[in-house]
Amino acid sequence: MLKTKTIEIDSLSKYIRYINKFENVSYYRGEGDVFPSRQSSALRPYEFRWNSNEPYPFMKMIDEFYKETAHKLNEDKIDFIAFAQHHGVPTNLLDVSTSPLTALYFACLGKQDDDGAVYIGSDESIDVTNLIHRYPNENLIECVFANTINELELLVPLFKQFKKEHPNTFSFLMEKLISSYLFYFSSPFDDKEQVFYKKLKRKKFDVWECIAYLQDAFEDVKKFPLEICDEDLYFYLTLQFVFFKKALSYTEPIHSITFLPNMLYQPIMKFERGRNQQGLFLYQGYLTYIEPVYNFRVLAKQHLYFQNIELRIKNKAAILKELDKIGINKKTLFCDYDSIAQYITEKYSVIKEESKLN
Repeated sequence: MLKTKTIEIDSLSKYIRYINKFENVSYYRGEGDVFPSRQSSALRPYEFRWNSNEPYPFMKMIDEFYKETAHKLNEDKIDFIAFAQHHGVPTNLLDVSTSPLTALYFACLGKQDDDGAVYIGSDESIDVTNLIHRYPNENLIECVFANTINELELLVPLFKQFKKEHPNTFSFLMEKLISSYLFYFSSPFDDKEQVFYKKLKRKKFDVWECIAYLQDAFEDVKKFPLEICDEDLYFYLTLQFVFFKKALSYTEPIHSITFLPNMLYQPIMKFERGRNQQGLFLYQGYLTYIEPVYNFRVLAKQHLYFQNIELRIKNKAAILKELDKIGINKKTLFCDYDSIAQYITEKYSVIKEESKLN
C-alpha cells in the first residue's frame, strides 16, 4: 500500500483548490481529530481485553431506539439504521458525504487546538443497499458472505461489476485475501491442504486446481455453480466464504478484514438532516465470536479504504467562519430546533467575545 500523503489546509480557498485536483471521487469523510484509520462508531470503542467476552450491544440499541421512535416517524425498518446513525445511536455505518464542504465542516469540529482531517473516497466500492434492505439491522458478513451458498450468489452481480470496472483493485483484494488466508490458517490438516497452501504461495498459480481443491474439501463450495461467473471471481468469492467459515469454526483471533472492497449504502434520506448533509454511508463489515482458549471476544473489523491523501485541517475556527458565510453551519446542516438554538447562541457569544477584544 502507498504511504498516505499529508497536505496542510488552513483556509477555505486552499481547501477548494486542492479538492478540485482529485478525480473519481464519490464521497468525503471529515473527522475532527486525526486517527490512524476510519472506523464506525459501534466498532470503534472495542478494546482488546483477554478477560472480556461481552459484545458491544449496538444492535440492541438500534432495536430499542426503533421501538421508542418508530410510531412517531411512521418509519419502516428498512432504512432505520441510517436514521439511528444520524441521531447518535452507535452503528457499524460510517458517515460520508458527497459534499466536500460538509466534510470540511465536520473536520473543523472538536477541540479547536487539535487538527482535523478530510479523507477522499474513490468510486471503487460495491453498493450493498439492496442487501441491507433484505437483511435490515443484521450482520451482512454473517447473513451473506459466510452463511450459505444461496446467499453468496447475491454477491455475484455486485462483484462482477466491481471486477469489470476496477480490475486492478480486484487483483489487489485477491492478493490480500490469499495472504490473509495463509497467515491465519497456516497449519494444514492433511496432505491435500498442504499442497493447496503451496499453490497459493506461488506468484502464479492454477486457479482451476485451487477451485478443484475447494470444491473437494468443502461441501458448500460444490453447490456454488461454476457457470455464474469467471474463474477468478469464483475463486475469490468461494475462498472468502471459506475464510469466514474457518474463522467461525476455528475461532482464530482475526482482527482485520482487508480483502473486501468498501461497501456503499445509499438509502433514501427521508429526514432533513441527511438530505442537507448530502449524506450516505459506508457499511463496515465485521465478524465477532468467542475465542475459547482465553475466553475473549474477537472482533474482526473490515478495513475501509480511502485515497492515500490526508487533508490535515488547521486554523479550524477561521475556516468555520468562512464556511458560515457561505451557509455551511450547524443551523443548515442539522436544522433541528436544538441545533438552530445552539447556532444562534454561539453566534452571539462570538460577537460578544469579539467586542470585548476590540
